[in-house]
Amino acid sequence: MRHERTAAEDRRRAILAAAAKVFDAHGYAATTVEAVAEQAGIAKGSIYNYFRSKEELFAQVFDNVISVEFSDFWKVVKADRPAIDKLNTVLDLWYKRLAQYNRIGRLVLEFWATAARGEHDKGPFWAGFSKLYADSHRLIASVLAQGAAAGEFGREFDTPLGAALIVALLDGIQIESLMQIGPALDAEFLAGLKRGILAPLGVHAETD
Repeated sequence: MRHERTAAEDRRRAILAAAAKVFDAHGYAATTVEAVAEQAGIAKGSIYNYFRSKEELFAQVFDNVISVEFSDFWKVVKADRPAIDKLNTVLDLWYKRLAQYNRIGRLVLEFWATAARGEHDKGPFWAGFSKLYADSHRLIASVLAQGAAAGEFGREFDTPLGAALIVALLDGIQIESLMQIGPALDAEFLAGLKRGILAPLGVHAETD
């Protein structure tokens, strides 16, 4: 039984790895279950033993990418460090991974375009994306709450609202980067971004 369970887990991971390659190469709309099966070297019907639809397959690919990213962010947030240091480090980590976010971002925008046309209703990806936003808010809010409680921030503010605004700002920058519009996202931009986020909290940003 254990051998069978391990084999099934290996097959599932292989399917997800193949799906990630096909989605990245062809986009969400053009990707077919047949193409994923061919990439994985298995029969199409075998995929349905693990995933009910292309949407569910995409949702899991997306979740795998994001879960790795969030694991790194939570390591920063849970460390025994000042909140200001954590916020700066989170922004540094987000900035370093913009290119990777853009790759998955293209697929996400295409997925939402498909959803906007009414081709499917709220499903597994919708639920996963909603969880992503909730986790993003929770992560940033935890840092803001720590800083407020420790007196690191020089002003009073609404923690949930502050977290929502920061997440919205970063999401907007990612969309501009994805669309190749807006200012150059260089070191000077990152320094300005830190100042823009930290100054309203009454903090002088460390940008070196």
